[in-house]
Amino acid sequence: MNKRDVGAMGEGIAEKWLEKRGFTCLCRNYYSRYGEIDLIFEKDKTLYFVEVKYRRSLYYGNAVNLLNKGKVSRMRQTASKYISENYKAFIKYKLSYIGILEMDSKIEYTWIEDLLV
Repeated sequence: MNKRDVGAMGEGIAEKWLEKRGFTCLCRNYYSRYGEIDLIFEKDKTLYFVEVKYRRSLYYGNAVNLLNKGKVSRMRQTASKYISENYKAFIKYKLSYIGILEMDSKIEYTWIEDLLV
């Protein structure tokens, strides 16, 4: 399985997890000149721009450590681009993160609903 296939698998797991919690998927893999958003969801009139990190071991550390100011800034710019293309009025949004660790047939989720808090 190549890196892209593993990423798609992680995004699929995240999508199902969020849908079970009442989120509605609007888009997968939205690209702009600023970067990419893995998943875009809506719940309670709020958009969620979700970064997905999938790991099968802790060999390279916890995936949440990959989030930094630069990544969050690019997410914000990409989210703004998506909103400007798809909505005429201001809409509430959150930049979110879901980490998935799948080891020994168990899946552990780390959900950060709002990276800007």
